[in-house]
Amino acid sequence: MAIKRRLFLKFGAIGIAALSGGVLFKRIHRWWLFRPLSQAEIDAVSVIVDLLAPADSLSPGAGDLGVDREVIAAASTERKLRGAIIRGSQWLDERAHAVGTKPFVLLDSQQQQELLVQTETAPYSSNENEFFRRMRDQTFHHYYAHPETWASLCYPGPPQPNGFTNYTENPAACTKS
Repeated sequence: MAIKRRLFLKFGAIGIAALSGGVLFKRIHRWWLFRPLSQAEIDAVSVIVDLLAPADSLSPGAGDLGVDREVIAAASTERKLRGAIIRGSQWLDERAHAVGTKPFVLLDSQQQQELLVQTETAPYSSNENEFFRRMRDQTFHHYYAHPETWASLCYPGPPQPNGFTNYTENPAACTKS
């Protein structure tokens, strides 16, 4: 059976349209994941970092140490983190609008904590839970890298370059002040 010219052109046109549509979708999707975070998303990161690691009597809060800026910098190079922040902050704003008419960052801290708990308790495979896990991991990773936070853990600092100079003595009890 010979392929007729009209049938060949029809299927060729459909194939080209399908390929170009796929390329267009891929470019739009790539732009969405590689675009910089919006100001609303940056503000949401700052609020969440402060909620996850607030200041106490022994150590400063994560916001005081600039952990939010470090998380945002990490999101500029990590596609999955950036995508989680984009999706998570949109979800938080949608939930905040359902609770009231304000965006997430303008809610009081109790309402913000309640919404953050909802992201934590969401099903493990959900976007909300992934957002919470990534934000928690990034926040604590950067927060405990600052020596100012070590006092609350009774961690005196790395033993090197001096080594363990008191290795013959019993460990002293930590006295938090």
